[in-house]
Amino acid sequence: MIENRKKKIIIISSLFPAYQGQSRKEVTYALIDIYKEIKDEFEINIFSIWRYYPKIFDFTKKARNANRLSYTDKITIEELNIFRIPIKAFPKRIESKISIVQAANIIDKILCKIDFIPEKVICHTIIPSLLIGKNIAKKYSIPIIICFHNSDYNKIRNKKYLNLYLSNCNGFVFRSFKIKEYFVHCMNKSKLLFDDKKMFLLLSGFKYDEIKENRDKLCNKAKKKNLEFITVSNLNSKNKNIDVIIKAFLKFNKHDTRLKIIGDGKYLEKYKKIAKPRENHILFLGELSRKEV
Repeated sequence: MIENRKKKIIIISSLFPAYQGQSRKEVTYALIDIYKEIKDEFEINIFSIWRYYPKIFDFTKKARNANRLSYTDKITIEELNIFRIPIKAFPKRIESKISIVQAANIIDKILCKIDFIPEKVICHTIIPSLLIGKNIAKKYSIPIIICFHNSDYNKIRNKKYLNLYLSNCNGFVFRSFKIKEYFVHCMNKSKLLFDDKKMFLLLSGFKYDEIKENRDKLCNKAKKKNLEFITVSNLNSKNKNIDVIIKAFLKFNKHDTRLKIIGDGKYLEKYKKIAKPRENHILFLGELSRKEV
């Protein structure tokens, strides 16, 4: 009898929490929600890339806070193992080849220590995750998959970056339809070949079946005079256009409507100021669980 063995994968990204209790204002937990759903199907180890800075930059609060955690550590969130991997960085500069190799070596040493031989590498964002991941993939001769986020727009716009960073990738995953369309546009414009069979979408939110099950309930709510609009998002990125949603609602001059914003992040106070003219009708509910939403 052949036993069904779980496939071993590692995930490299700076988009995961790097220490226990890290605020959602600093980092989104969206990837945690995604990977906890598949943790029973795969053996997963996550490597959270943590940028720290030379001591010369200690005059800034950002550098001082980052440098306090410039060592390797392990935390567990939602039964997912996350290893913090420090990487030396300079403000507004791409990490050096030496820093990339050093970070990859730290990951390799951890893999040896925990006796974990990966069969696939998944990298979220190009820099520095993909650059580090390529070193690991080469060492273990395994496939590497890149998952694009909004922060990758500037990188895929550049033909040089497309050639340099995306060569030899075995799969391309996109966190939105928009970034996938943009990627295809840039590849076509640069006359670079790509296999659309290797492209996939990784979307957040609810599955259609979950919405379909509650369709009658949703329809009955839509018939009510007191309409409620709900938006769910992390509040760490301007690309989420939460300010646009609030401004549009302010123009919606009905006193029997409410806007509920679910999520938390560094722009929370800014959005509250925008919502001030109708603060009794625009409610910020903070971070809620999937079930609560």
